Amino acid sequence: GIQWSCEYVRRKYFDDLFHHPIMVTHLFDDGLPSELDLLKAGLERIKWRRLKQNTGSSTTGFPIEDIWQAEFYASIGEVIPKGLVFCKEYVANPSAKVDFVLRNDSTRAIEFLIKSSDVGGHHQRFESGAYNSLRLSGSYLVVDIKPWDNKPDLYDVSEARRVQAARACFDALGTTTRLMHHALFMISNDLLSGILYAFDSETGAVFECLRSPGT
Repeated sequence: GIQWSCEYVRRKYFDDLFHHPIMVTHLFDDGLPSELDLLKAGLERIKWRRLKQNTGSSTTGFPIEDIWQAEFYASIGEVIPKGLVFCKEYVANPSAKVDFVLRNDSTRAIEFLIKSSDVGGHHQRFESGAYNSLRLSGSYLVVDIKPWDNKPDLYDVSEARRVQAARACFDALGTTTRLMHHALFMISNDLLSGILYAFDSETGAVFECLRSPGT
C-alpha cells in the first residue's frame, strides 16, 4: 500500500545516496506537525554547500526545483518517525503531483515554488484544482523560494528592508486564506543561507520564523 511504498522509498533513498540508515528521532512523536513546523525542521537541516554544488544543471545559477526537492527530502527524512507516511512527488491524480505529502490520520501537503511568478496558480491547485482530490481540509503550504538578488546581500541589509521585501510578496497573494497557506524562503546571493517568512493571522504581520543555518 501507500504507507509501505513511501517508507520503503524513503529508507532506500538514504541507503543508496548517503550509505547510512535513517536516524531514529523523537521530534514529531507528539503527533502530526503543521506544514510550517515540518518545513522548518527540513530547512534548518539543509546541507547548503551540497545544494550549491548541485546548481550545475541550472542555466540561471540558482538551484532548480528538483535540487531543492532532493535536499529537503534528504534533510526532513532524518526526522520523520517510521509510523508517519512521508512521500515525495505524491500523485494526487494522473496529471498532478504534490511535492511532499505527510499522512497519518490526516494529511499535510507542501508545494515548492522556485523563482516563479505563478504563485496564485499554485494556490488554486489546492483550492479547487488538480490537488483538491487530496481532501486536505484546507491544510497545505505553498513555499515560495526566491533568491535575494539585491545588494547588499540578504544578511547585510536591515531587518526592516528584508521584512518590507517579504511583505510585498505576501501582499501580492490577495486573500487572507492564501496568506495563511504561504511561506517565503529568501536565499542569500552566495547560496549558503536563507530566511523563512510566514504570516501571522492574528496580527496580520509577516514575520521571520527561521534562519538557516541558524545563527
